[in-house]
Amino acid sequence: VGQPICGTEAVASPCTHIGPTMSELPRSIGKYRVERVLGVGASGTVYLAYDPFRDKWVAIKQIHAHLLDNPAQASRCRQMLHNESILASQLSHPHIVGLLDVDELADPPYLVLEYVKGRSLESYTSHDLLLPVSDVMDIGFKCCNALDYANQRGLVHRDIKPANLLMGENGELKLTDFGAAYSLHGEVTQIGGLVGSPAYMSPEQIHEQELTLHSDMFSLAVVLYEMLTGQKPFAGETDYATMFKISSEPAVPMR
Repeated sequence: VGQPICGTEAVASPCTHIGPTMSELPRSIGKYRVERVLGVGASGTVYLAYDPFRDKWVAIKQIHAHLLDNPAQASRCRQMLHNESILASQLSHPHIVGLLDVDELADPPYLVLEYVKGRSLESYTSHDLLLPVSDVMDIGFKCCNALDYANQRGLVHRDIKPANLLMGENGELKLTDFGAAYSLHGEVTQIGGLVGSPAYMSPEQIHEQELTLHSDMFSLAVVLYEMLTGQKPFAGETDYATMFKISSEPAVPMR
């Protein structure tokens, strides 16, 4: 928690960034024509852009330029982008966002990802916007398929949360952001320390113990609980208080 949590969708971190204004919006990134901002997180901005080669819209995830001025932050965020480019390139699944291109040598570096026209599940976690139970169960089923597929390839996602689950306008579900993923086979340099979003961490993440697919299952259960009730099962006044509850107290019963 003392380190910047460099997930593109993360919004609470020591390096929170307001993001580019319209006047600062780049006209292009590489060969891609930038249309608008899709989202801003602690470590980067996601842009909607047009790919003239494929004749389609894509999402470009670019590291914040100001983070590259700090050697420690630059190293961590570059490593996460590198990890995501390697791991995501190995994944081809209907419920996982596809990686299309990467330029790690660009300044700032960026990933080009499949564009999902819709919104994240974060939009469906408030009391007045909860989805029907049957829809939530369908989301859980699809997420389990995606996580099982990733686990069979030796990956633990480590940052399952509503913001990293995208729902398209046609109801399709896509898991994104493998920058923090833990590789059981050691294909990438592992990101050390606490990685993820405190409210959705498993007890073994908090205690920095060895992770298995059960860690992602715990995080997914927290997401589904929140989508069914409109509140989190473990809610402390601070991140540290929340993590203490996760590691030492039972969840508040759903009823």
